[in-house]
Amino acid sequence: MRLHYRVALLASLLLVAGATKTLSKPPSATSVPIDATAPATTTSAPVESPTKSTLPIGVTPGGAATPGGTRQSSTRPGWSTYTDNRYRVAFDFPAEWDVPRQDYYGPRFEGGSGFVMLAATCTPGFAGGLLGACRLGAEHILHPYGRKPHIVSTTVAGRPACVIVPSADQHDKTHPAEADIDPPGPVLGNYLYLVVYADQRHLRAILATLHFLPAPGESR
Repeated sequence: MRLHYRVALLASLLLVAGATKTLSKPPSATSVPIDATAPATTTSAPVESPTKSTLPIGVTPGGAATPGGTRQSSTRPGWSTYTDNRYRVAFDFPAEWDVPRQDYYGPRFEGGSGFVMLAATCTPGFAGGLLGACRLGAEHILHPYGRKPHIVSTTVAGRPACVIVPSADQHDKTHPAEADIDPPGPVLGNYLYLVVYADQRHLRAILATLHFLPAPGESR
């Protein structure tokens, strides 16, 4: 079943008017490693009428102890570490960023220099694979990444991932980019992929710090 979470999410995230056409050609896929834990690979499997739904979860403003996550000082000067037990993931981001609100579209940290937000996407039955998930984001009717973005296949925390790199005609002044990651297990119980949205300036640095938490009962 195709849900409309992603349409609502990007409308809220980007605050832009919708367009009526999708990309005439799928974005190209290249391969660039983000971490050094595994070599990057490029996939080229076709995507045939995939369906996708995206479900992000919010946290309490302030970023201290929350039902789903905690924020504390990072070993990297000027950065904080966020750990989310629902997404089973942790990553660093600039310490000046805060949680501006509590709503359906989060957790989101942002500041004057950029932002980062988590989401989960694609329920079982989605046939497009990881590359298909990225293509659906790149070809979204709102064109959040411009009309000619390209997709980079890579690894994040040793897991297969793809990053949507916006084209020069991207209209949103926050310059968002997207990474879809194949995690060790389902996200939030039923979703196939973890999604990290961030501004282009910080996305790669944030992804380089990201790691997955062991499942309950597992050791590192």
